[in-house]
Amino acid sequence: MAISSNLPNPNIESTPNYFKNYFVKQGIVSDNQYEALIGLLMKRNGNRAAAENLASAAIQGAAQQNMTMTDMIEYIRRTNDVELDAFLAFFLNNTRVGTSYLGISNTQNQNPFVIRTILV
Repeated sequence: MAISSNLPNPNIESTPNYFKNYFVKQGIVSDNQYEALIGLLMKRNGNRAAAENLASAAIQGAAQQNMTMTDMIEYIRRTNDVELDAFLAFFLNNTRVGTSYLGISNTQNQNPFVIRTILV
């Protein structure tokens, strides 16, 4: 006859514990790092929803590329707007499918004397 007990049965392997151990990744970003990243990206575009979406894509890309969030935040903090656009496009393109690459507009400043000599 079986005796009822509230102790766990060590002979039974539970499915949630199996999946939790092998398929759930621990978070790579703390709350303070997330808010710092949101703040830096909000200075760039001024919209909180856009900054949150961009931050989530950047966090996911950092996790896939084994990059620490501290390194990413420090790099974003040091760059200006033009370099930040290029960095984010390059960084996010590393995790995208080849048919959906991001790009940036490249404006070239030409010498006014060269422009004057070109005949149209």
